[in-house]
Formats: sequence, C-alpha cells, structure tokens
Amino acid sequence: MNTPPPTQSSSVITYVFRGDLLSTNAAAAQAELSRLMGADDRWKTIVLDLRAARIVDSVGLNLIVSIIRGARPAGRSVRVVVSNQNVRRVLAFTRIDQHAEVVVEEDR
Repeated sequence: MNTPPPTQSSSVITYVFRGDLLSTNAAAAQAELSRLMGADDRWKTIVLDLRAARIVDSVGLNLIVSIIRGARPAGRSVRVVVSNQNVRRVLAFTRIDQHAEVVVEEDR
C-alpha cells in the first residue's frame, strides 16, 4: 500500500488510501489509524479518503466498521470519501452509510 502520510489537525484526522482497501493492506492501515486516534484525544472527525479505491473487500469493510465503533463512544464522527460508484453501493448495501457520513466526489 502506497499511502501518503496521514494529516492531523486538532479536530480532524485524514487518512488517504492510494488504492483499494483489501485484506492485503487493511492491517497496516488499522495499525496506523489506531496510533493516530490514540495519539491525540482532541480529534472530533476522522476522514477515510477512499477516492482512489475501486474495490473494498470484507476485511476493508471490517476496518471501516471498527473505526466507526472506536469513534462513537467519545461522540466522534467518521466521514468516508469515495468517488467510485461500486464502492458507494457496497457502503450502502452494508449500511455503513447509516453510521458514517459518506461523501461522493467525482472520479478523478
């Protein structure tokens, strides 16, 4: 996974995926996201930028769900940014879009 360094302000963490969210890269992303989420307790929103993703497999979906579950107890929110309609449909079909804000942007 070739992911640029995540960005973090006092209230927003942004994590950009450079490709698909799959079992092959989900563990590394989970570790980095857990580190970021625990490093600074001032954040209010985490943005998962999946605009480059064309596929999100079940392990990737589980990662998104675990991020949502980790954010909720503290009243924090999760925003998932997608550009691929197939990824958008998977988020709707699995009802992730009912637990996180899903933002659809045009294909790059």
